[in-house]
Amino acid sequence: MGQTIGGLLTYLADHPSDDCPVCGSEGTVGGDWQVRAREQVDEQRRIAQIAQRERRRLQSELKTAQGLPDDVPAAVQDARGLLDVEPVIAAWRPWVALRDETDPARLASGLEASIGAVVTALENLVAEGERAVAAREDAWRPIASTLAAWVAQARPAFTAAARTDDLSKAEAWVKDAGGEIRNDRFAPIADRSMAIWKTLRQRSNVELGRIELKGSGSARKVTLDVTVDGVPGAALGVMSQGELHALALSLFFPRATLEESPFHFVVVDDPVQSMDPAKVDGLARVLEEAATTRQVVVFTHDDRLPEAVRRLGIEARIIEVSRREGSEVELRPALTPIERHIQDARSLVRTEDLPPDVAGRVVPGFCRLAIEAACVETTRRRRIGRGEPHDEVEDALRSVTRLTGYAALALFDDPSRGGDVLARINSEYGRSKADAFQAANKGSHGGFTGDLDALVRESAVLARQLAETK
Repeated sequence: MGQTIGGLLTYLADHPSDDCPVCGSEGTVGGDWQVRAREQVDEQRRIAQIAQRERRRLQSELKTAQGLPDDVPAAVQDARGLLDVEPVIAAWRPWVALRDETDPARLASGLEASIGAVVTALENLVAEGERAVAAREDAWRPIASTLAAWVAQARPAFTAAARTDDLSKAEAWVKDAGGEIRNDRFAPIADRSMAIWKTLRQRSNVELGRIELKGSGSARKVTLDVTVDGVPGAALGVMSQGELHALALSLFFPRATLEESPFHFVVVDDPVQSMDPAKVDGLARVLEEAATTRQVVVFTHDDRLPEAVRRLGIEARIIEVSRREGSEVELRPALTPIERHIQDARSLVRTEDLPPDVAGRVVPGFCRLAIEAACVETTRRRRIGRGEPHDEVEDALRSVTRLTGYAALALFDDPSRGGDVLARINSEYGRSKADAFQAANKGSHGGFTGDLDALVRESAVLARQLAETK
């Protein structure tokens, strides 16, 4: 009925009329009739929704009730032969049979009717079990008293007879087991140390083999299977200071980052000492991995580690610590070489009591250093990224003495193309950047009399663009 009225209302919405489209009666389906019809449709829909909700609720409760009956507990089954469990099993059968009942009324009445028999049978079984336990205790108590008195006299004799041999065997077993347990617990640390060494060693010809704990008591020691060029035992005597630091870090990190450790941080003081650039890259990767489970804090005076972190794209917070007069400590976010030189240039431009001729000589120099730092950053990132050895990259950078050479390395990967630098900057970054490049280059030697604010601004943009060169 609701659907019929709903369909008629839909029809009248598309074909407005007061006449019934079914029987043709005039004025029978006007506005008042349509209002009452819509209210009737809405009420029927509401009642239908309630009925559907209650139907779903009934199905859910029915499923829950069907899940109540379960098989006879294993404890009851196991008691067969000791107690009379048949009454419980007999009372349980009608209870279990209700699991397949789908009629809610029959299921509810069946559960109520059968649960009483189940509970009564279980209570009787418990009472029977308590009586059986009490009977066994009454029979055992006199024997237990006599036996306890005999055991009290016999135990010292048996214990004394076997003690010497048992202690000797136990001592040998504990010693062997302790060594095995120690080696088993240390094995993951040793494996991790070797893995870290492979990351840190880079191009070192020193191989780190098995790490073992040997000896006992005050004679315990760690043995390292270290070889250089395949010669065992010679490595520690010929390893460089940087290699020794890398080896020490390889042994430190696995212990410091154990899951059992209550400390969720690692503090390392100046680990870059005497390391060559390749090992600094490896150290950055090791620190990155350790930082996945620990807060890693590193103190260093060496700019190579922050440079490696930035070049390798490792997420890190770099803070610069400065000690002012009166031992006042200042913390501030560390700047990149580019940012530092540009900031120094801006500070000089804003220094009111700085003579113009001095500013004209010094500010271009900082702009030149910022551009040069950008070129060096791009060259290192590109060449090391494609697998060139660090020392060869550094040799290539040290061979350049002019700003145009650094720019040629960054733009063309060829320091001999310094004559093409200005044209490339002009075409790729604009005339203002080419002018800033020339002004920074020449002004750092002969001074600059133009707009210093504009020079710093354009140099900063050019440096960032050069640093992003692929």
